[in-house]
Amino acid sequence: MKKTWNKWTKEETYTLKQNYYSMNKEILLKKIRHRTWSQIKDKAKYLKIRRKSTKLSDISILLEETPESYYWMGFLMADGNFTKNRVSLGMSLIDMEQLLKYKNFIKSGNKIHGMPHNYYQVRSTDVVNVRKIKNKFGITNRKTYEPCSLNQILVEELLFSLIVGIIDGDGSISKKKNCNSYTLSITLHPSWLDNLNLIKNFLYSYFDENCNSQPAYKRKRYINLPQDDKSIKKEYELAEIYIGYRPLLNKIKEKAINLNLPFMERKLGKIKVY
Repeated sequence: MKKTWNKWTKEETYTLKQNYYSMNKEILLKKIRHRTWSQIKDKAKYLKIRRKSTKLSDISILLEETPESYYWMGFLMADGNFTKNRVSLGMSLIDMEQLLKYKNFIKSGNKIHGMPHNYYQVRSTDVVNVRKIKNKFGITNRKTYEPCSLNQILVEELLFSLIVGIIDGDGSISKKKNCNSYTLSITLHPSWLDNLNLIKNFLYSYFDENCNSQPAYKRKRYINLPQDDKSIKKEYELAEIYIGYRPLLNKIKEKAINLNLPFMERKLGKIKVY
């Protein structure tokens, strides 16, 4: 008669208790050779014993109430990607230095994944903390089309830091022709229209400046999308804001410096403060 292995023996249970925390999966399967990995995990759960963490990043730091944590959260809201278990941030080769700053901030041991078209990505898997981050900020897996509401962030310094992250993620700084002045623009999906107006109104109010410029608006733009060895043009409707008021831009940069935010040199770094 063929022997069944539904009931765990004392020897199997003892081996599991002694080794589950830190032993390599393949070695443990050899030691408890009549069990599948699924059975081993179920038994460990029943015995309330846990396995040593294999997380290579500490994304719990993104939950801290600090300016730098909120800066990186703004960057992730603009340019990151969220799934049920993972948060990823990708940048082009030109911004590799910034990607390394993020990698160091979350103490990541994850490798940087090379993607097509000189694009690179840091991915961090952490079921518990990804869920906490998404719940705290109201982030969905479709954050581009279903954005969280920024008016839930009540501490002005933290909201400012998050906005600087959004600027670095999806904003741009361009120099005006024939003068030593700059324009800040942020371009996002139309669903971000309310948040863009909040950003603009907040920045003027935070630095006690009068806002007489145009609010955020929608317009159609043609964007060059890479495809194989060429690019194709595709029409999109986007929401945008522009800030070209030099005193305000100077104050934004000065405040970012005072808060030690790791802003990108090719964006806010362009602005010369006088």
